[in-house]
Amino acid sequence: MARIFLQIHTHFFFITDDGTSFTFAHNGTLEDKKSLRNLITIEWMEENQEPQTFEDYGCGGNWRIAEDEVEDCLEDCEWNCEEECEPGLEHVIDSELYFFWIMKNILLYANGNVLEGIHLALSNSEFKSITWGEHKNFIFSDGNAIWAFRSSPDTQQDCYWTPSYCHSLYWISEDDNYRHYKAVMTQPPTSGAGDWNWMYDRQLVYLPRDNEPIVISGFDNLTGVEMKTFHSNWNWVGFPRLVDNEDGEAGNNPDSVEDIFNVVEDEINEITLIGNESGVEISAQWNGEFWDLSGGLTGVESSKGYKVEMPEDQEQYDVPFSGARVSEDTPINLVEGENWVPYFILEPQRFTDAFPEEVLEKVQTIKSENWFIYKNYNGQFISNQICMEMYMDGGSVLDCHKLYYGSMYEVVVDENIQLIWNNTDEDNNSIEPPPPFVSERFPFEKKKDY
Repeated sequence: MARIFLQIHTHFFFITDDGTSFTFAHNGTLEDKKSLRNLITIEWMEENQEPQTFEDYGCGGNWRIAEDEVEDCLEDCEWNCEEECEPGLEHVIDSELYFFWIMKNILLYANGNVLEGIHLALSNSEFKSITWGEHKNFIFSDGNAIWAFRSSPDTQQDCYWTPSYCHSLYWISEDDNYRHYKAVMTQPPTSGAGDWNWMYDRQLVYLPRDNEPIVISGFDNLTGVEMKTFHSNWNWVGFPRLVDNEDGEAGNNPDSVEDIFNVVEDEINEITLIGNESGVEISAQWNGEFWDLSGGLTGVESSKGYKVEMPEDQEQYDVPFSGARVSEDTPINLVEGENWVPYFILEPQRFTDAFPEEVLEKVQTIKSENWFIYKNYNGQFISNQICMEMYMDGGSVLDCHKLYYGSMYEVVVDENIQLIWNNTDEDNNSIEPPPPFVSERFPFEKKKDY
């Protein structure tokens, strides 16, 4: 793990990891610092960054030791005991421990994904028990987006009558000819309060630099959540995380088409969603006011693939999906001919590694959103695509044809067969597919098929 560096300061707190700067501010108090320390673990903080005790300001002490642990420390201590056993945990700011807990989840458990890491931290049952009924409002940023979360027993009525004592949060997003900014405040200016949005309890708001805000209610009570990025025009996708998967089996109760995009419907004026049932396309369309389901598509499942068209108003759209992630050993039944197959293994793999050998023998062609490969009469896979990966040390043309989490692939097989993805469990760093190479001399427009 990369070394983390913390700027000596209180609010805001700063952490830099692998070139990304994270900032954090907390409005509230978490009383049980000893339990927070144990939850984060002393080992994690020693490996990454130790909390401040502000010795230069007359505080100091050993941050590992609480007041009621001094006696035990002295009994076990062998040298330099006065310094080693001087209690310093009381001088550690609770907000810094809160920050460390969120960062641990982002870096260690969520592979650097901020939204998933924040959710893992806040939904953790032990953390909830430690901090029950306390004020956990915070603002967090990675330099490209702001995440704000409100968890406070103070009601909107409380804040109206006693605003100076209320743990409130408000957010705003302005984008017009005169103003372009997003912000979060505990108390907005009185003159402009009408433009600010009050955050309700257990609500998280995501404010990306360039795209529209997203508000997620009941955030720390969700089973799981992840952000999926769609670009304008056509996207070939799967939906690995859905509420349908919470019973441990995909397809028992497909998520309604009307539910999966409901968080962003107010910001998007048109969405087209297409599925494939035994070679027959079915569809659903959002027209800015309601969903037209007359095309036969009413629900989505993690074991099926889809094509989604987004408008050209933005280059990309961030859409959160909640629920459980589909089990990686979920079977996919392939039928003779064309199949829209979702890939839901977290790690990217070459197609030759991802498909079991007995399935690969039946595969005739594989088509992704950005590449195509086919089997010749000798049973060899052929591609005319040129990509930079094949020229790197140890690179291969197979590196140009990897499968990525959350993407869909059109797979043609010559007979019915069941597919269960292989999982090599290799750490491949990025789980995002690389963007396609675009020539300036030969522009192209994304289509539903090619």
